[in-house]
Amino acid sequence: MSIAWSDVTKIAPELATVPAATQTAILADVSAQLTTGAFGVAARDDLAAKHLAAHLGALTQRSVMAESGGPFQAGPRALEQTIYGREYVRLCQACVLDRIGVT
Repeated sequence: MSIAWSDVTKIAPELATVPAATQTAILADVSAQLTTGAFGVAARDDLAAKHLAAHLGALTQRSVMAESGGPFQAGPRALEQTIYGREYVRLCQACVLDRIGVT
């Protein structure tokens, strides 16, 4: 699984302004967190990676807002705070259902 920031901005164009160093750090984090083949096929691995990266990118923008009194909240339900995080959770759930044979 290998994605570039340009793959992320195809689904999240508002993240095009994320600083290059932050992009690199996010992509490294995503690579470290996801195992190749975890979602069954390479295309789904990449799709999950793009959504997780977009989620993390959106959180970096929100964390800047939070420093100014914005609505960011860290915690175990942080994936629910962005549309990209929610889609990542949906992909994870679909992967589990596929693996146990539920359609």
